[in-house]
Amino acid sequence: MPFRILIAIVLSFAGAMTVQASDVLEIRPFLEAHCLKCHGGDETKGDVDFSEIKTMTEADRHPDLWETVAIVLEEGEMPPKKATSRPSDAEKQAVLNWIENDFFGEIESMPGVFKPRRLSGPEYRNTMRSLFGFDLEVSIAEAEQTVAEKSLVLKLLPTDPPGASGFVNDTHTARISTTIFDQYSYLADFALEELFSNKRKAELAALVGSNLGKELTAEQARQLMKNFTQKAYRRPFPKEKMTKILANMDGKSGNDLIAVLKTEMKTVLMSPGFLYRGHLNKSDPEKNRQPVDDFEFAERLSYFLWEDAPDEELFSFAASRDLTRKTITLEWQIDRMLKSPKSRSLAESFGSQWLLLDQIKHDRKDPPNLHALQTQPLDFLHYLFTKDRPVMELID
Repeated sequence: MPFRILIAIVLSFAGAMTVQASDVLEIRPFLEAHCLKCHGGDETKGDVDFSEIKTMTEADRHPDLWETVAIVLEEGEMPPKKATSRPSDAEKQAVLNWIENDFFGEIESMPGVFKPRRLSGPEYRNTMRSLFGFDLEVSIAEAEQTVAEKSLVLKLLPTDPPGASGFVNDTHTARISTTIFDQYSYLADFALEELFSNKRKAELAALVGSNLGKELTAEQARQLMKNFTQKAYRRPFPKEKMTKILANMDGKSGNDLIAVLKTEMKTVLMSPGFLYRGHLNKSDPEKNRQPVDDFEFAERLSYFLWEDAPDEELFSFAASRDLTRKTITLEWQIDRMLKSPKSRSLAESFGSQWLLLDQIKHDRKDPPNLHALQTQPLDFLHYLFTKDRPVMELID
């Protein structure tokens, strides 16, 4: 099954699944003609037995099997080339269409409990970079034998421990300690001071959306806050909060206006709306389950593929509600995002947490070769994901 389809299936379900369909198994004739000889009755190669799967009810019990069927059909691995009867391309495509549209397409999402997750260290670093337009870095003297962390975020924030699922981005139970809160405060101040410095005029103008003069005008300040808050919250900013912010800015100019902007922008950076992923609902999530809205869907997609906030294009499709209404739009966005350099984060996250590639830097003592030892397997993983290659290539 294509990687983008699996992504859409995983991200669009908020909870458990039910299948509603006719009990007639449309592909049963295909199974009888091309599969049962090796995968049915007394002879079941690969522990795959289709003999008892005669209805949709029985097919529903084996979702993993149909994913495998889709993969081997697409790769031309099954039926084997030596088989006396091989299906036509049209017959294979009909089965693939059934798997994608009739089997998985009939799955109905049931809103489940999804608790907001605090941004992990890498997610926070990337989100701040996308929000401000520059990295928060420390100045270091480099040498060939030196491996130093440039990111101020990763130097200050503690390493996230694995959550209940075993992944470091499973942070819904991770509390914000006083120490971490102080680090967030320092990072926010650092970023805002740099944003309003002379060397970041271009980045500030990009956030405002217009060319800047010697001083920020009142209208530019208002536009800056509107753009900044929406990007930071990754969804429309509450109108009542924006009204209060704009009221605090009224009548201010020059340094006084900059001071108010820094205060209000820091408040946003320290708020749960920025520091957490997921819709923040004050009611009990167990009692008030809701389907995933387009903005949260876009957020899940971008943090899965990029470990970063949705970009302007993805956000615009979320605002138009096309992500959840139009499958072709979703697939198009997944393809676009996988082609982005940001998608390397997927390989880095998978490689470090599943394949333990981050242990190389602890086990090796030769920095000149360390970069190659770390990047070569990551290059392969990136190729695997972006070119939609079979996962079996990891071991074969």
